[in-house]
Amino acid sequence: MSRRPRIARRPALKTLDALPHPAGPTRVPLRLEGPWTAAAALVLITLLAYLPALRAGFIWDDNALTENPLLGSLRGLGRIWTTPSAIPNESHYWPLTYTSFWLEDRLWGLRPLGYHLDNVLLHAGAGVLCWRVLRRLRVPGAWLGAALFALHPQHVESVAWVIERKDVLCAVFYLSAALAWLEFNAGGRWGWNLAALGLLGAALLSKSSAVSWPLAMLLALAWRHGRPRRRDLWPLLPAAALTVGVTLADLALYRQAAGESAPALTLLARVLIAAHGLAFYAGKLLWPLRLATLYPQWEANPASGGAWLVPLATFGAVVLFWHYRKKIGGGSLAALLFFALALAPALGLVPFGFMRFTFVADRFIYLASIGPLALLAAGGAVVAERRQWPAAARRAGVALALALLAGLTWRQAAFYRTTETLFRHNIEVYPACWAAHYELGGALAGQGKNKEAAAAFGEALRLNPHFARAHHDLGVALGQLGQSAQAELHFREALRLKAAYPEAMINLGALVARQGRLGEAVSLYRAALRLWPDSGQALNNLGNVLVRQRKLPEAVEVFTQALRLHPAQAGLETNLASALAESGRPDAAIAHYGAAIRLDPRYFAAQANLGILLLRENRADEAIGALEAALRLNPKAPFVHYHLGDACARRRRWAEAERHLNETLRLNPAYPGAAQKLAEVRAAEKYK
Repeated sequence: MSRRPRIARRPALKTLDALPHPAGPTRVPLRLEGPWTAAAALVLITLLAYLPALRAGFIWDDNALTENPLLGSLRGLGRIWTTPSAIPNESHYWPLTYTSFWLEDRLWGLRPLGYHLDNVLLHAGAGVLCWRVLRRLRVPGAWLGAALFALHPQHVESVAWVIERKDVLCAVFYLSAALAWLEFNAGGRWGWNLAALGLLGAALLSKSSAVSWPLAMLLALAWRHGRPRRRDLWPLLPAAALTVGVTLADLALYRQAAGESAPALTLLARVLIAAHGLAFYAGKLLWPLRLATLYPQWEANPASGGAWLVPLATFGAVVLFWHYRKKIGGGSLAALLFFALALAPALGLVPFGFMRFTFVADRFIYLASIGPLALLAAGGAVVAERRQWPAAARRAGVALALALLAGLTWRQAAFYRTTETLFRHNIEVYPACWAAHYELGGALAGQGKNKEAAAAFGEALRLNPHFARAHHDLGVALGQLGQSAQAELHFREALRLKAAYPEAMINLGALVARQGRLGEAVSLYRAALRLWPDSGQALNNLGNVLVRQRKLPEAVEVFTQALRLHPAQAGLETNLASALAESGRPDAAIAHYGAAIRLDPRYFAAQANLGILLLRENRADEAIGALEAALRLNPKAPFVHYHLGDACARRRRWAEAERHLNETLRLNPAYPGAAQKLAEVRAAEKYK
């Protein structure tokens, strides 16, 4: 690699370019003898800082992993690459990330420790690669810059949250591609360029934020040589074509999957958000306190004068940097341009669905932070060199800075233990963040804490009364608490705010069906199915209501359709069997009850209903076996004891019949016909 010439005509230069670029590793304020020792130190301090993350579980939308039906088979691996829409809660085409989850599932199932450890190790590896890239570019303080990257608490979201594997995996391939390409550019063989292209492809298939890579390489060359040389440009053309192609394909897939989820914003509003976002990220890098998963949204109204204060300040800072670019040096400008370039896809100039909750997120800065953090480290190295600070003072300063960052990272990682702890902390630092209250409500509802969940959803709606999903979820929680009237109001408000909301239609249908308003329930289910034709829940609920209306042929047809769309579902098999039994088709019903039991031998309803049907068909011996199996699953079901007593009586097993009928009356003294049946059994036993 050619060395960047020293600039000897500026004896009092105050820029990073004033330092010569040595041929060997740049000296750093810590005594790290040899590259292996330096790399090991980076890995060790990263592991220590992230120890709390190793005790965390799966959180929030980790269900894209924990509920992923594609992880259990070789066929599933193929579908990860060919049918990304089958991955729950994922709209992007990032198959390499999910392939890593597939491999881990084969190794240790759904035990979270392995996934968290891999994330931390990948982050540590990204830190080592960051050091090697900065060292290759001869940036002063390269090791310190990498250590700042490895320990900065704003990266906790990308590391301690399992599903954000995409950030750390992308960074590993991104930085590896940079190393390979820099080797090629320094005169290496063409194989290095091909390796860089392959690694870049892997980065893009891990997360599309790697789209900045070709321009980042141009920035590095512009800094190294003053401006990109023509012979350096054309080898980057295949990389540029690859990034554009993969990104456009991912964007098309995202738009197709997300539909109308992205907020509608004017161009001026998007510019406001982007400029404010740049200032926000820069501020959090310099002062990494009050970090959270969801930040309150700021005003994005172009008609408001106050909304332009931060964007104008950001624009002014950019103008100043450009005006003084020769004084601050090419390295400084390159670092800041990389920061803006790598952040650009997440600044909101192109709206995306997550912006409905917040305009910024810590994970969006993961790659982009390398530029400013390297600049801080290089600036420190320059100042220390010029002022000839003692080695002990340098080491103490570096150790103190890294210890502070490690402590903040340790503390932040501990909040990722559960979804509830994560969002309770979020609300503690940003109580006005409606989205954090909403997500806390979801976490509490998932634990069955419906009263607390309702309170959290209510607070979210107080802060943002126009969020349809919060109305829907509050309706579900209130329904679980038995507050049907209030639940119905919130379901209807959700539908007023979002007319095409099939989940709200389904849950409102279930609510009115429980109240006996069957015709209205059928209308709601059919409306939901027009929007969501393959909804198993809507089909199942519709079939159950049709059974209650005694429209048995229609019910059988609906359950059959549901099973065709969602095969191997024990609940659907059982409901279809019940509809067939009511339709006078006992043989078909018995077959479907059997199918349900084979799918789930512990499915109580299938075992009990099969026993009752067999008894009705005068197959008492078989009925006894099914009913006894049902009792093993639920020994306190009076109706099972009653029918088992009846079956035993038919086989003249009087003592057993009497015991089960007695148990029926003990569990439910008013059970219809039980007392009379018991008297008949005792009489028959007396005169046997």
